[in-house]
Amino acid sequence: MTGWAKTKGYLSYPGLGWIVLARRSVTQAFAPARVLQAKVLVGTGYRNAVCIAQLVDCTPHLVRND
Repeated sequence: MTGWAKTKGYLSYPGLGWIVLARRSVTQAFAPARVLQAKVLVGTGYRNAVCIAQLVDCTPHLVRND
């Protein structure tokens, strides 16, 4: 993966007009996104497990006993 940016300077300083080129492997570039994805999946699984446990716990109270 390759990215580039041209410098712009600041306020009245025009800058040097440099172009910066950066290269990373796709695996290295997306590693933080993969970590976040794993954390979201684990968090979602934990939340779903808690919700199901609460539903199972409350179900006997919702059933009418005639």
